[in-house]
Amino acid sequence: MKALGLDVGDRRIGLAVGDTTIGIGIPAGVIERADEAADIASVLREARTRDARVLVVGVPYTMQGKRGPQAESVERFVAALREATDLEVATVDERLSTVEAQRRIAEARGPRGRGRGRPLPKGADDAAAAAVLLTAWLEAGHSHGSA
Repeated sequence: MKALGLDVGDRRIGLAVGDTTIGIGIPAGVIERADEAADIASVLREARTRDARVLVVGVPYTMQGKRGPQAESVERFVAALREATDLEVATVDERLSTVEAQRRIAEARGPRGRGRGRPLPKGADDAAAAAVLLTAWLEAGHSHGSA
C-alpha cells in the first residue's frame, strides 16, 4: 500500500512517498503553505497523483513528550484533513525527524564539506524530515503489507 508522509510546518509541508511492501520513505518535495483549505487540497492532490492510500503526519511533541503549540497546530490540521478525506490519516511522533534529516543530508553531502558549496533546493530538509517520519511509521510495523 502506498503512503504519503507529511512534515507539516508553518511555511511548508514536506512530502515523502513510501510503500508498505518496501518499508522506506523517500523525499518527494514540498507544498508551500497558503491557507488550510488550499493546503489540504494540495495534500489530497498529491495523494491522488501518487495513488497513496494512507497519509502519515508527523506531530512535533516536545522533548518531554508533551503537546506544545506546534503539536496542537498540527493536530488541528490532522483533524481538518480527516474531515476532508476518506483516506486513512495516521500520526507519528516526529520529535527528532528534522534533526535526523539534517544529519542525513550532511552525511550524503560528504566529508569535510564536499558538495556543501552547492545550495540545497528550498524545502529539502522538510522533505527529508517527511521521509524520516514516514520510514519510522513503516518500521513500526506498518510495512510488508501489515498496514
